[in-house]
Amino acid sequence: MPKASTLRSLPWATGGKYRVGEFLCETSWMPSYRDGAPQAACPRYLARRQLRRLDELGLHLYSAFEPEFTVLNRSDHKPIFGGVVHSQICTSHLLTEFESFLYDTEQLLLGGGIDVVKLHTEFGPGQLEFVLQPKYGIESADSMFRLRAGVKEICLQKGWLATFMAQVRCAKILLFWGTLFTEARSVKR
Repeated sequence: MPKASTLRSLPWATGGKYRVGEFLCETSWMPSYRDGAPQAACPRYLARRQLRRLDELGLHLYSAFEPEFTVLNRSDHKPIFGGVVHSQICTSHLLTEFESFLYDTEQLLLGGGIDVVKLHTEFGPGQLEFVLQPKYGIESADSMFRLRAGVKEICLQKGWLATFMAQVRCAKILLFWGTLFTEARSVKR
C-alpha cells in the first residue's frame, strides 16, 4: 500500500528530462483477506510499530546512518579509484578528482529529500561514505532506503555500479561496509 506521506521527487531519474517521483509502500493483505490489514512481516510496518511502542514509553528515536559503499566500473567490476594510481586513498587530491560526481550526487539526493551532511572518499579502493542528517522515527530509515536506491541509480547513469554489500572482493582486496546508529532518547518535540 503506497504511503502518501513518503512521496518524493527523483531528480536524477531520466537525467532530469522528466519529473519522476516515488512512494514508499508497505505490504498489506488483500481486502477480502484479513480486511486489508498490514502484513506484520513488512519491515517498514514492523519498524513503525516498534517506534510507536517507544513513543508510548515517552522515547523518540533520533538516528542517522553513515553508510559506506563501493563504486565499481560496470564493465570490469574494478573500483573507480585505488591501486597504483591512488596509493593514498583518503587524500584531498582524490576528492578533487571525484568532487563533481560527489557534489552533483549530493545535490540530486537533496532534491529527492535525502539530506547528506558529509561525504568523502574512504580507505578502500572505490569506497565512499555519505553521512545522513539525523531524523526522528521512520524518516531516518526511509532516508537510508532512498539514499541506497538513489546512489545506485546515479552510478548506473555513469557506467558504474554502487554496492552496499558488507564485503566486496575486488582486485584481491576485501572491503567492509559499516553503519553507525544512535540511541533512543526522551525528548520533547
